Amino acid sequence: MNTLTEIKAAAEQASAEDRYELLHWLAGSEEMRRRELEELRRAIAIGIEQANRGELAPLDIEEIKTEGRRRLGIKA
Repeated sequence: MNTLTEIKAAAEQASAEDRYELLHWLAGSEEMRRRELEELRRAIAIGIEQANRGELAPLDIEEIKTEGRRRLGIKA
């Protein structure tokens, strides 16, 4: 059994509070932040390339607001 498998098994046995704390500890790590920043930079580069090729869609602010509210669980 490798270390990751052992960690996963231990996490399954942990309380919900401990798993929550573990999640936040991992998410706050410098390595995770670096990876997320790299992923964001790649996504932005793709968007810029698409825009440069003229692959644009109209910006619908109301649709964006509606989707944001849906994701946050806010009733309109």
